[in-house]
Amino acid sequence: KSAAEMCCVCGGGRGKCGDDVCEMSLSWPNITAMGKIGKSFTGGLGQKASQSVHGSYGVWACVRDWIEEEMTSCGVGPRQLACFRFDERSREFHHYGSNDELKLVAEEAMLDGLLKEEEMIALLPKAHHTPAPFLA
Repeated sequence: KSAAEMCCVCGGGRGKCGDDVCEMSLSWPNITAMGKIGKSFTGGLGQKASQSVHGSYGVWACVRDWIEEEMTSCGVGPRQLACFRFDERSREFHHYGSNDELKLVAEEAMLDGLLKEEEMIALLPKAHHTPAPFLA
């Protein structure tokens, strides 16, 4: 089963997938701010929206490069997106899977996000700024 399917099977949709607990401590304001620098993406679940005893899900958020310990528990590394559904009842984010698996964020949008972040870093006062290798 995929991480998205296992999320509700094991742990009742409380962010537990397999034996690992994937939790994200970011809030909506954090995610919105991260979006401005290309590190988060959000959207509606559309046909995949659901309501059950496990939660009421209508929107998702995918984030990258936030808190290293949380990233590790969610099975993602640098520049990889972990995706979460937002439970409207509990007001919590529940792990949905990686973007590599779910494909919620298009490759082009991800690359635009990396470029946006690189442009922001370039504006910071540094004596020497070397662009990220993937941009060279």
